[in-house]
Amino acid sequence: MSDVMLAVIYTRFSPRPKKKGNGKQEDRETTQCQLEACRRYCRMKGLTVSHELSDEYESGRKVPLFSRTHGKELRNIGPAVKHIVVAKMDRLFRDTINGLQMIDHFEREKVAIHLANEGGNSLDLSTALGRMFITFRLGVSEFEARQTSERTSELMLHRQSGGQRMTHKSRIPYGKMIDPDDQSRIIECQSEIMAIRSVKEAHASGCSLRAIADFMTETHGPLRGKKWHPEKVKSMLTSEVGSSPLPDES
Repeated sequence: MSDVMLAVIYTRFSPRPKKKGNGKQEDRETTQCQLEACRRYCRMKGLTVSHELSDEYESGRKVPLFSRTHGKELRNIGPAVKHIVVAKMDRLFRDTINGLQMIDHFEREKVAIHLANEGGNSLDLSTALGRMFITFRLGVSEFEARQTSERTSELMLHRQSGGQRMTHKSRIPYGKMIDPDDQSRIIECQSEIMAIRSVKEAHASGCSLRAIADFMTETHGPLRGKKWHPEKVKSMLTSEVGSSPLPDES
């Protein structure tokens, strides 16, 4: 009787912005699609599924595999289990360095990684070709993740430059305020701009942060309902707001 080849199926999907409607349903479908691809692959390769692990809302780039809720179970999957099946490589790793470290671990444990939805590749980590492929694939995966992050940042900066509010009202920078006529936009707050200018002028004259905070409390009152303190003054000194004359000044 031939030995049974046991495998673990691992699935993961990343955190995503909160969405109205069928967000959770889409998440369930994401996991189900990965599972179906992995199960088909196991049947095709004659692998017997020992158990299935799934990490939900776990970042592949920010959270290493062995630090995830269920990914850490792959560190010691048992001497009988020698196969890990995932839909795609980025379900396991998105960081090149961390990925190579994890692959060294699996190589020592003689565990094979199978990709069920990337051409049906089965990686033999003991071969130079397998190591080359996985190194290349990790680099591509990290590149894709970082490129997506850059595009998102560029889009947010573009929207911010047009006055669109992209943050919670409690994190709006000093010198700005929510537009009373459009809660989705921010506009200049002239009273705060004047306060920032006063802070910078006082600091330029040699006043300490504590002295400036006390002066601003006495002359301007609370800022956004809170008392002035040295850290607040310090943050204003690095602000570009208030560096030029106000529009209504001559």
